[in-house]
Amino acid sequence: MPTAADSVHDLLRPHPGAPRVLLPTDFAEDSAEAAWLALRLPYREAPEVTVMHVVTAPTQPTSVGLFAAWPDIMAKLHADAAASVADAAEPFRPMAKFVRTQVRRGAVSDQILAEAASSHSELIVMGAKGQSAVERVLLGSVSDTVATHAGCSALVVRPTGLRDGAGAATNVTDTHPLRALVAVDETDQALRAVRELASYKWGRGAEITLLHVMEMYVAMSKAMHEIDAEMLQELKDARIADLERLAEPLRETGASVTVDVRTGERAGAEIVRRAKTCRADVVAVGDRGRPSTFGVHLGSVSRHVLRHFGGSVWICRGRRA
Repeated sequence: MPTAADSVHDLLRPHPGAPRVLLPTDFAEDSAEAAWLALRLPYREAPEVTVMHVVTAPTQPTSVGLFAAWPDIMAKLHADAAASVADAAEPFRPMAKFVRTQVRRGAVSDQILAEAASSHSELIVMGAKGQSAVERVLLGSVSDTVATHAGCSALVVRPTGLRDGAGAATNVTDTHPLRALVAVDETDQALRAVRELASYKWGRGAEITLLHVMEMYVAMSKAMHEIDAEMLQELKDARIADLERLAEPLRETGASVTVDVRTGERAGAEIVRRAKTCRADVVAVGDRGRPSTFGVHLGSVSRHVLRHFGGSVWICRGRRA
């Protein structure tokens, strides 16, 4: 008779088929960082890659004198962008199932979201412009908007030293041990995050921590302490057992996996603190991708991690069934 562990394992079984990866680029350093990581993720199967750029020129010239020349100017901008995109896509051709290039025109975030939808992308890999504390909390940045509203998973890349001394390494785990923290809650979001990461061949060069934060507000924490400290420990032990079941598919990828249960008033803040402590390169958080008036609503925990963690953040919404 199948056990609960067997059922969890079946739910977490990776989807077959080539992953569809979208790589937006503005040819700047943050895009180069994202491309470097996208090229070296340990895919189980050769991915289908789309490399795109958005031309942001206005629809009409701002000077009357430019009206006659405007079509030629636009054609030149598009041709230059197409050539640069082709160059950016070249490193992916030896490892991808196929590579497609695309040049769009308009608002950058809108065009990236439109391309992700039309190409049925499953993962958007893009650089993060904001590095300072002020920049990370600004609304309206391209990476923030795309990660918030995309209907698929999004990996927002910030430099964490993975490229340092990488040389000709073809796998991200060949540089230094990739440290990933996976934030796990008690909903199907946990399955989304673990299942997505389990679809990669991480190998022995990856160190993954599964973290669950038991949110304990001050009043609740005092009440639990007064009632029974043993009861709190029992709750932690139950969560640890759940995490161990979730860890098995990740261990099958070859990664070293540990589990951790913490208490805190705010899950997002505790996740960021723990990620800094373990020097994580990537924090992965599951997100339902719930529809909203503006497309997709990003949960408060995911949003906090995206804006306040200084490394890369993987918003996992799950691969196609």
